[in-house]
Amino acid sequence: MTDDDSADLVGLANLLDRVAGEARSEGGLVEVKVDSRGRVTDVWLDDRVSRVPADQLAEAIAEVCGAAFNDRLDRLAEVISDYDRTHGLANGVLDHLHAAVDRLR
Repeated sequence: MTDDDSADLVGLANLLDRVAGEARSEGGLVEVKVDSRGRVTDVWLDDRVSRVPADQLAEAIAEVCGAAFNDRLDRLAEVISDYDRTHGLANGVLDHLHAAVDRLR
């Protein structure tokens, strides 16, 4: 690996460290944001949730958390592909990175 390859991977790592995700439930009652590590950072609940039974609300929140995490994974895959198109990645690196993202699903 050359110094240029190392610099490229550091640049890509810095980009990936900033990729977050978000999702909203159908009907917009629940919105969740996750950080670059997939941790929930924000949960927003519409005032209408007071009319939703607790078990249904819990299910909706869990579902939207998963969707936000998956949104982050989709964005990671896009960043990796875009980076490869503009900078080029060493042989096998692109496949390895996409496989790593897929394993998180």
